[in-house]
Amino acid sequence: MVLTLVTGGIVGLGVGISSAVGAVLMRGVGLPTALAIGCVVGIGTAIFTGLKAAVLLNQLVAEKPA
Repeated sequence: MVLTLVTGGIVGLGVGISSAVGAVLMRGVGLPTALAIGCVVGIGTAIFTGLKAAVLLNQLVAEKPA
């Protein structure tokens, strides 16, 4: 459980920062808008990555021979 949260958080943080920097570099996008884009994309990625990691870990545990 902790591993999935950490994995999702790290990946989400990286993607969120990258999205915010990319939005700032675009013309006509202000800092508040860029931060909002980074937060939304980062949170979505963190949730998706955490769920994906949980599913993969669950499959590994289920396939482990007794």
